[in-house]
Amino acid sequence: MKKSGIVVLCGRPNTGKSTLLNFILKEKIAPVTNKPQTTRKNLKGIYNDERGQIVFIDSPGIHKPIHKLGERMVRHALDILKEGDVILWVVDGSVSPTEEDILVSQNIKDIDKPKILAINKRDLFENKEEEILKKYGDLG
Repeated sequence: MKKSGIVVLCGRPNTGKSTLLNFILKEKIAPVTNKPQTTRKNLKGIYNDERGQIVFIDSPGIHKPIHKLGERMVRHALDILKEGDVILWVVDGSVSPTEEDILVSQNIKDIDKPKILAINKRDLFENKEEEILKKYGDLG
């Protein structure tokens, strides 16, 4: 019996959510750039293998908005969290948790769904894995 599920990628802007999605799907469906807030609407990609299917939803970054567009994007990112079966919280492990990481943590902690912490940019923090895990683990 094949299984299926929906995974929502969330996190603050520029943590590598879109890059991770492209990597998983082995195809560039999401734009990738150093410019924050490139993903303005959710992008969906489907991963298939012999075990089943996973629909990944790449959402806009959760941040403190400074204008109406930012407010809409954050509201959209928070709303989409309810659509998934699992929340994949992507963080940038090369930096300490930011105010926006704390904001993401506060917004996902009470959602009654499994959550997975994905620590990205490992090449920038080699040999500090335990320290990084503790910092982000303490948030949630």
